[in-house]
Parts: sequence; C-alpha cells; structure tokens
Amino acid sequence: MMRNIRIEVQKILHLPYLLLGVAGIIALCLTATGDMNVGGSQISIFSLLIRPEVTNTPHTAFELWRAGIGGWLTVFAPMLLTLGYMISLSGERQNGQIRFALMRSGKLRYCISKVCGGALAGGIIFLIGYAVFGLLMVIRFPSLNTLPVKEQEFYLMGSTLAAEVVKRLIGAFLYGMMGSLFGIGVAIAFRDKYMLICLPFMINYIYQQVLGKLASDCMVAEKYEKITWIEAVRPESIMNKIGNVVAQVDVSGMSKDDTRQSEIKVYDKNLEELSEKQMSYLKFDIQSTTIDVNVELWKVKQDVPVEVKYSGTVKAGYYVFQVSSTPNTISIAGTQEALKQFEEDGDKLVIPASLVNISGKSSDYEVKVNLEDLLPEDIELATDISETALVTVKILPLNSKEYEIPVNSITVNNKPSDTDLVFDREKITVRILGTEEALENLKEAQIALSIDLKSYSVGEYEVPVQITLPDGYTSLDTVKVKLKLVKAAEITTG
Repeated sequence: MMRNIRIEVQKILHLPYLLLGVAGIIALCLTATGDMNVGGSQISIFSLLIRPEVTNTPHTAFELWRAGIGGWLTVFAPMLLTLGYMISLSGERQNGQIRFALMRSGKLRYCISKVCGGALAGGIIFLIGYAVFGLLMVIRFPSLNTLPVKEQEFYLMGSTLAAEVVKRLIGAFLYGMMGSLFGIGVAIAFRDKYMLICLPFMINYIYQQVLGKLASDCMVAEKYEKITWIEAVRPESIMNKIGNVVAQVDVSGMSKDDTRQSEIKVYDKNLEELSEKQMSYLKFDIQSTTIDVNVELWKVKQDVPVEVKYSGTVKAGYYVFQVSSTPNTISIAGTQEALKQFEEDGDKLVIPASLVNISGKSSDYEVKVNLEDLLPEDIELATDISETALVTVKILPLNSKEYEIPVNSITVNNKPSDTDLVFDREKITVRILGTEEALENLKEAQIALSIDLKSYSVGEYEVPVQITLPDGYTSLDTVKVKLKLVKAAEITTG
C-alpha cells in the first residue's frame, strides 16, 4: 500500500506539474489584499511588493504572509493542486492502464492509494508554494519583531512567532490536502468541467463557515490556544479583515489638554464596522473596550504663504514668466513649540525645487504637490484644507508678455436685444509678442478685445475673441471666452 501511495505522489509531483502548482500558489498569494487606500480600494500584496509607496502604512513580513491565504487563492488552489492528479488519471483512463491497475491491486487499494497520494501531493505543493511566498515577504518586508511588544501580541494572540510559523506551515499542508481531496473527489466522480469550476466555491464557503463556528465556540470557552490552530488553517481569518481600530472622542467645549473616555471600534478594510459576531472572535489584552484617550489641543495658524522654487532651465528661446501655487496660502495646526520653530525657520511653506523641474519646457508646466509631506513634525494642515497644491509655471517665448484683461472691457457686437450677457470669469489672459522695449510701453488700454454675437441666441457658448493691437505687436494665442446668453428677465439681483 505504502509503495503504491509513494508511486502516486511521484507521478503527481512530476517536475512540470510541481513547478506550475508552486508558481500558481505564489502568484495567487500575491493577489491577496494587503492593504486599503484612503478611497477604500484594495491594494494587493504584489503592489506593496513592487511599489511600497502606494501606502503610508508599514507592513511586516508575517502580517502579509498570513494575509496571503485568502482571495483568489481559495478559489483556484484546488485546481492547481489537483492538476497533476487529473492529468495522470486522464492518461490512465485513455490508455487503459486503469484496468490493469484495478486487476493487480484491487479496487479498494487502488482508490485508497489514489486518494492518499493525491492528498499528500496537494499538501506538499501548497506547503512549498506558501513557504516560498513567506520567504519573499521576509526578504522584502521587516520582521514582526520590529514592532512594539503590544502590537506583536495583537498578531500572535498569546503565542510566539516561531510557534505561529510552524502552525501556519502545518495549516498550509493540511489545507493543501483538504483542497486536493475535494478536487480528487470531483475528478473521480465527475467528468463535467462545470462541476470542476463550481464546486470549489461551494466547498470553500462551507469550509469557512465551519471554521468560523469553531473559532467562535473556542472564543466563548476562552480556549485561545485552539483558536490559533484554527486560524492557521482558515483561508481568511477575521484578523486579516481588520483595517483600523478607532477610538473616537468628542472635543466639544475643550479649551486645554484633557483626558476623555472612548469606546473602541474596529473597522474592516472596506471601512465597515465589525459586527458583534465578528468582534466575538477577537481577544483584547485590556479589561474593557472603553479606554482613556489623552487629547492634546493644537493651535491653528492661518494665512501661511506657500513659496514655490523650481529647478532646471527652459528650452532656448523661452523664459519663466510666472510661478504660482493654488492655494497660495494655507492654514496649519500644531503644538506651540512646533509652530514657534516654524516661525523661526521662515514662517512659510516652501515647495522645494526638486519637485518642480522645468528642464527643456517650452509651454506652461503644472505639477501636483502633497503639502502634508513638506510640513515639519508635529504640524499638520488644518482639517478643511486640501492636501494637494497645484503648482503652475507659466513659460513664454522671449520678447513676449502676458496681460490680464477685464472682461467688462470687451466690446460686444450684435448682441440680441432681448438678452443679457454673463461671463464665466472676471479676466481673460492675452499673450503678446513684441520687442522688449515695445512690451514695456504697451498699456492694457491699448489692447482692444471684441466679440461678435450675431449668430448666437439664448444658451452657453465659447466665443472667439478678436484682438486688435497697435503696430509692432502680435497675439501669440487664439483666445476664447466662455459666456452665457439669457433672457433679460431671467437675471435677478441678490
């Protein structure tokens, strides 16, 4: 019997099938959710592996290794684990070897050797794949030991890191065996491809429900050691679903630093609060979920100027006309000591030249900058301020200049008599080319702008602007202005 089982394992673990299965397990682990961004979108472990800058949340190797068992893995793993088995069984059916095997060993011994060999091979494939995935995490991410002791205890639930690793490896082997068993059963009992696709979904659901009930019963009975074993073989534990642990406090009426009580709330990675049933799976290392929160009030400083610096040189024949930031002032909040130091350092937020590179540019250049990243420690943007600033560098050809002309100076021709005109802005930009001396002498009043509304009726339009300049000057751009024509009675004053 043992010889037959060993032969079956060797056939299923044929090198191409082994490599394909292991590679597939690793790839599926990498597709699991490792984090969530501020918008609630999932960030895969693969994204964290190649682009750690996609999130500001630090992650440990053990945390992501554990998170790897979930998602698409639980759906497609049974197919990968039983690939070699299905090919081997199909070959035996086609060439007639199955009849000789049945005659030689008997139906019972044949079935037992097939099932045991397939299960052992599936466990080995899953174990190797999951172990290699863990090694990738260890190479790329810091160890769990780098976290504070309290955070380590949160992940380990009273166990040790070495014990948890051993448990999860054993759990991976057992899960691989189980995944192979129902795949083997399907391959033996069914030949319909749709059954092979649909059954993993159903069995995975049943599997999670059973383990969830066992974990809940163990939690009620305070058998925490058993819970760690259950979580080791559970495809996606409640711990993997936790996104944030929040303690909200009401600061209304506070005028100085104080301590207030708050109830702990746990949210999943979709920013939804955990249910009572899900909360029952968790073990807290404190007596009560009501905790004391130390509230430190920060002072607010308004109208802090934003200064933009840039690097590089524009294309030959062009020059930087203007550099601006939107917003150009911000409000910040921080400790008294931090704000004092901020004032001593210049009392302004400087966008460094390294973030605004205009090398080789020959047209206007825009770049978005995260202001939060530029603030010193213990200083943040006020809550009603956007974190992003839009930096605009206006670049013009040499011997040219930009003028801001009020729209009320535009001459309007052929406006329908029963309508009124509303512009979408107060000024429009006109770029003029001329000699340096001529541009210095050019006045805004000499720039004549006009529009013709002969072909327009009630509605919203973008109308070309006719620009008339003195001799020696040329307009660089085709200028249009957005406007609305409404019936005279529709305009009200307020």
